[in-house]
Amino acid sequence: MSPPPYERAELNLLGYDPARARKRARLSVCVVYPNSYAVGMDNLGFQGVYRMLASTPGVHCERAFFERGLEGTSLESGLPLRQFDVLAFSVSYENDLVNVLKTLRASGIAPYAADRPGASPFLLAGGVGVFTNPEPVSPFMDAIFLGEADEAVPEILEAYLEGRKGGRQSVENAMAQVGGVYVPSLHSPFIGRGAGAPAPQRRHVEDLSRLFCTSVILSTRSHLGGMFLAEVARGCTKRCRFCAVSSAYSPLRFVPASSLLERLDAAGSAARTVGLLGACVADHPGLTGLARTIAARKQRVSVSSVRADAGRAELIPIVAGSGTRTLTIAPEAGTARLRNLIGKELAEERLFETARCASESGFTTLKLYFMLGLPGERAEDVDAVASLTHAVSKRFEMRGKFRSVTLSVSPFVPKASTPFQWFGAEREEAMRLKLRRLSTEVRKLKAVRYTPPGVRSWMLEAALSRGSWKTGRALHSLVFEETGLRKAWQEAGLSFEQEVSAPAAPTAPLPWDHVYAEAARARVRSLYEKARGKV
Repeated sequence: MSPPPYERAELNLLGYDPARARKRARLSVCVVYPNSYAVGMDNLGFQGVYRMLASTPGVHCERAFFERGLEGTSLESGLPLRQFDVLAFSVSYENDLVNVLKTLRASGIAPYAADRPGASPFLLAGGVGVFTNPEPVSPFMDAIFLGEADEAVPEILEAYLEGRKGGRQSVENAMAQVGGVYVPSLHSPFIGRGAGAPAPQRRHVEDLSRLFCTSVILSTRSHLGGMFLAEVARGCTKRCRFCAVSSAYSPLRFVPASSLLERLDAAGSAARTVGLLGACVADHPGLTGLARTIAARKQRVSVSSVRADAGRAELIPIVAGSGTRTLTIAPEAGTARLRNLIGKELAEERLFETARCASESGFTTLKLYFMLGLPGERAEDVDAVASLTHAVSKRFEMRGKFRSVTLSVSPFVPKASTPFQWFGAEREEAMRLKLRRLSTEVRKLKAVRYTPPGVRSWMLEAALSRGSWKTGRALHSLVFEETGLRKAWQEAGLSFEQEVSAPAAPTAPLPWDHVYAEAARARVRSLYEKARGKV
């Protein structure tokens, strides 16, 4: 049987052979990314988990994606997912929870954990898409990891191997002893047998000199076309009030440049383009030197984004000189008033200076990221997105050379564990009006590319991001019974519109409160109170 086209386009930097590992394995694990292959292979968290599992002696590890022709089976061998001991779901986006259930349906695995027999695979979920708020997926998972799993993977594997001698309940008990592992049947006050039992808190890795993520498999069929991805930092000092990443991965930590270069050395000539990733990449103290070293090796350097107020930072011409032609910055809001309210302080002159530097350095495309529907937003803030984009594009022009600006707009979604978790998202009709208003203004701008975001997917994300265990019922109805979106929420005893747009009472308990320390909740509430006074 010839290998699938995915395999023919892949380069495994680990040299890991699943077929050989399977013969001597004590444990079989499939890492599942509940989205397409092209998206999953560009996800550094997914690749990091695969690296850790595939590097563990005695573990047979494969991958699976939610893709036509691959539903319910592994990529490497085509094994049905129900034949693995453990299915580890890597979830980065709330909307992919729908694909988690579709994967279970395609696999013939009972969705509710309480209904699964002992012979079924043990279902484990992790990733920022579930650990900021694990409750919507809690009815389906045997365990959910909260936080950064780098140090915990060996402990999780050991707990499973030890616990399975006594059956599924024994595995759950063993898993509950691992720091950061949330077992809904034991911990959840909503569905668990041990209601009120202390739940684990998020787990963080203090030292990133050894435990950090880089690409393990390079694939020309990914969206980034085989780019070698390297984690530069975790966390962020800015703590923008809407941002789940800065909240979930704080405090800010950097990967030493020497450690990154060691991984690059191991990748060799396969790493033709190196993508440096992180929420706070530009704050890395050794980033400029690292980029210069990579460029000197004749490798192209790409950064996930630079600070909008970077100005004439030395990094910009270095990245452009390596051959990269696109630069990404995120002003987030069109006016200084709204940027200050959300915690994104940015002087427009510094933004303009960044655009001029990017143009003079040789970039041909500038990507700008904004949000609509933020708390406290006014009509003039919506109009300012177009006017600020126009002003930036004028600074990005260079006579005789093609330059374009790509405008990306995301509707605001209140994320669990952030200071804006108590605010509701915009109502559907109001958001549609704002998007139409913005589209009308952007159409007047030359050399600006803009595609409006999908409203339905935004609303689903907003309903899931602050959902409870009842939201899991709605997901089950949506997928397994193919019920319509609003009816599925109604049958679960919920109003879809209220789940999306209703603000939460500041004093009311939230579905995810029980998995976070009181100190963390107090810090988030303090930032919320400061923002509420300005809205």
